[in-house]
Amino acid sequence: MRLLRSLSVILFAQWLAGCFISEAPLIGPQDAAFPFETITYREPGSPIETTLTHEGDAYLVRSSDSSEIAQMRFRDLGDNLYLAQITGEDRNGKLSTLYGVVRLNRGDMTAATYMAVGRDSLAQEGLRDCGDGILCIDDVDVYLKLAKARIAANEEPDTVYEIVNAK
Repeated sequence: MRLLRSLSVILFAQWLAGCFISEAPLIGPQDAAFPFETITYREPGSPIETTLTHEGDAYLVRSSDSSEIAQMRFRDLGDNLYLAQITGEDRNGKLSTLYGVVRLNRGDMTAATYMAVGRDSLAQEGLRDCGDGILCIDDVDVYLKLAKARIAANEEPDTVYEIVNAK
């Protein structure tokens, strides 16, 4: 699969400022959850819509022009929280897997992301500084604990996406 557009059109728009990655996927096919068959969303203030289509054991991520740009999986964490894993080629052609925690609000049809943007100050046992603001998740439980603490403290999400359509 080829990342044809900047990752700014998908869930982790801030990846250049830092991100969370893992050496091996944290969500396998057996753990994948599908809150909807298709989800179309857009970033705040953007006319570009991105569609996730459930195909097989993952979502295929497509932009407005129907180009496949990545693959995504969600793991259900309960209470409308999901660990999101998105895999695609970065602008250098290297396969990358990025993470965030998504809080789905079905009432107002939004998806807020947390812990999608890494900061060197978050490095600790379980979250290794991989350089350039990138943090490697060595222990998913540490990562999820930090994300859930931010949500419980009502911290601002990284981004809140508008869900345009979901089936």
